[in-house]
Amino acid sequence: MQASHPALAVLTAERWVHAARLPLCGHDVVYILRCADGSLYTGYTRDLRQRLRMHQKGKGGHYTRAHLPVTLVGYWMLDSRRVALRAEYAFKQLSRLQKLACLARLDASLTAIF
Repeated sequence: MQASHPALAVLTAERWVHAARLPLCGHDVVYILRCADGSLYTGYTRDLRQRLRMHQKGKGGHYTRAHLPVTLVGYWMLDSRRVALRAEYAFKQLSRLQKLACLARLDASLTAIF
């Protein structure tokens, strides 16, 4: 990923985990959801399993509540809350095309779902 923002430098392929494997709680995670309309949602949590349940029940975020159902695309496990929140913010500043390009570079199997 081109690090146009310094905080994006931590969102590397080495830290990327495909949606099939969920982490144990207690890890600082920046995650990407694909909503029913194809839009992307980026968030931060320390308990991804619980956060996904909340999103699916319509109690996660205002945006995802209106765009159900949501599917986990994948996530990055990061070293601290501070690093994760900065990376989340920086990723949210990217255009949709930049986000899709980033995700495609991280995981070639994702090109088929977008």
